[in-house]
Amino acid sequence: MNLSDLLKTTAVRYPDREAVVWKSQRLTYSVLHQDALRLSSFLIQQGIAPGDRVALVMENSPNYLVAYFGVLMAGACIVALNPNTTTHELQHPLEECEATAMIAQKSALPALTPCLAAMRSLKLLVLDSTEDAMPQGEPYRTVSFQEALEVREEPEPLDKTDADTLAQIIYTSGTTGRPKGIMLTHANLLANTDSIVRYLKLSVADRILVILPFFYSYGNSLLLTHVAVGGTLVIADQFVFLNALLSLMQREQVTGFSGVPSSFAMLLRQSKFPKIHFDSLRYLTCAGGALPVAHLQEIRAAHPDVELIIMYGQTEASARLSYLDPLDLPRKLGSIGKGIPGVELGVVDPNGKAVSPGETGEIIASGTCIMAGYWKNPEETLKVVREGRLHTGDMATVDEEGYIFVKGRKSDIIKCGSYRTHPLEIEGALNAHADVLESAVVGIEDEMLGESISAFVVRREKASLSVSDLLQSARQFLPPYKLPKDIIFVSKIPKTASGKIRRAILREQLRTVLLKQKNEQQTV
Repeated sequence: MNLSDLLKTTAVRYPDREAVVWKSQRLTYSVLHQDALRLSSFLIQQGIAPGDRVALVMENSPNYLVAYFGVLMAGACIVALNPNTTTHELQHPLEECEATAMIAQKSALPALTPCLAAMRSLKLLVLDSTEDAMPQGEPYRTVSFQEALEVREEPEPLDKTDADTLAQIIYTSGTTGRPKGIMLTHANLLANTDSIVRYLKLSVADRILVILPFFYSYGNSLLLTHVAVGGTLVIADQFVFLNALLSLMQREQVTGFSGVPSSFAMLLRQSKFPKIHFDSLRYLTCAGGALPVAHLQEIRAAHPDVELIIMYGQTEASARLSYLDPLDLPRKLGSIGKGIPGVELGVVDPNGKAVSPGETGEIIASGTCIMAGYWKNPEETLKVVREGRLHTGDMATVDEEGYIFVKGRKSDIIKCGSYRTHPLEIEGALNAHADVLESAVVGIEDEMLGESISAFVVRREKASLSVSDLLQSARQFLPPYKLPKDIIFVSKIPKTASGKIRRAILREQLRTVLLKQKNEQQTV
C-alpha cells in the first residue's frame, strides 16, 4: 500500500462524502480522486517520472489536496513549501531538492521568480490561477492548474509505488541553522497516519477545522488521517477573525480542532471560546510546543465534555511520537504521555542508559515512522539517527509510571550562574497571568553569570500589565534565580510558519535593546 491508495480506497467507499470544505467550495471524495487522477496523467505526459521531486508552493485549499495526491499518483515526491515567505527562505530548498516540476499559487510569484531562474532542473510550472493564458517563453513550460486538469486520458501504467519509496520531503523551519530536508517514505507516513487514527478514534463522521498549513508536518497529518477515514477537512481561510472561526466550527458541525500553543492562547484571551458552546465538538489536540498548564486548565474548565489530547512529535518522526490519554490528564498535568501505537520512546543519559525517575535525559524514539534521513545530508542524519533510534534533542524526565515530561531543547537551555534552566518552565509561569497572551524566554550573554534570563511578553489586548505585576505573579511558581532579569513587552513574538519561536531573532533584538540602553546611560 502507498499514500495514494488512501484516497483511492476512500473514494470507492465514500464517493459522495465531503472531502474538503473551503469558502464556497465543497469537494466530494469522488471528485477529489478524479481530479487527482487527471493531474497525475498530465504530469506523466509532461515527463515527470517516478522519484522526481515536485514542489508545492500553495496555501491550504481544495487544489492543494488535488496537487498532493496527483503528485503521489504519478509516483513523484512532494516538496511542500510555505507560499507566504521570502525568496531567501525558498531558494535553498528549491535548489537543493532539484524539483522537476512546481505547482504554485500566483501570489507566491514575487518571491519565487528569482528562484525559478536558478532552477536548472525545472521542466514544468503549474500556476494555481483562473487565467486561461499564462506567460510563456521560459525554459520550462508554464500552464494553469485548470489546463492541467483538462486532460482526460487515463494515466500511463506505472509500477506499484513501493512503500519504502520516498513520498515527501519536509524542510525544517531552520530555527537552529540552515533548513534540512526530512525524507519521509510512504511507509513512514502510513505508519504514523494509522497510529494517529487509532488513538484519536477517527472515523468517517469526523470533521476537523484546519488552521494549520498543510506544508507543516502537523497540518500534513490532519490531511492524511482524515482522508484515510473519509472524514472532512474544513479549511479556515485565516486564523485572524477568531469569533467568525468559532461560528464556522458551529455551522459546519466540526468534531475536532487542532492547534499549537499560541492558537489556544489566542482563543482563550481574544475570543468567545471560553464561553461558547459546541454541540458537535468531540476533541481538541495540541502539539508543536508545550501548552502552559494554566491554559490547559482553562480549556478543561470551559469545555469539560471535550477531550483535550496533548501530543508530542517531530517532523523527523513523520509528525507524532506520543500522546497523553485525556483520562490521564488530571493526574499527569504537564506530561506528553507515552509513545503512540507503533512507537517506542525512552529517556536516556549521554551513555544511552535509561534514566531513573526524576533524572533528566534525552528523548529517543524508534518505530516505522522514523525518517529515512536528511536529503543530501548524511552527516546530519548520522547525528540524530543512530542504531535505528531517533535522538530528538529534547530533554525530559520520566516518572515511575513511564509518563514523560519534556523540559525543553538541549540548545535552548540557559546557563545562569551555577543553574541550568529551560525557557519552557519560565514561560509557563509568565503565561499563567490572565493578562499574558504569550511569552518567549531567552538567555543573553552576561559577564557575571555567563547568561542572564530575559523574557519577551505579549499582553492581552487592552491589558495594563506592568513588569512588577508580572514578576509578582511569577514568584508564585519560580524561585528567585529563575525570574527574568529583563522583561520586554512586545506586540508579537517572531515565529516560524509552524509556530515555533525564533529565539535567535529574539536574542538579536535583545542585544540591540540592551546596547541602546547602555549607550543612553553612558550619555547621561
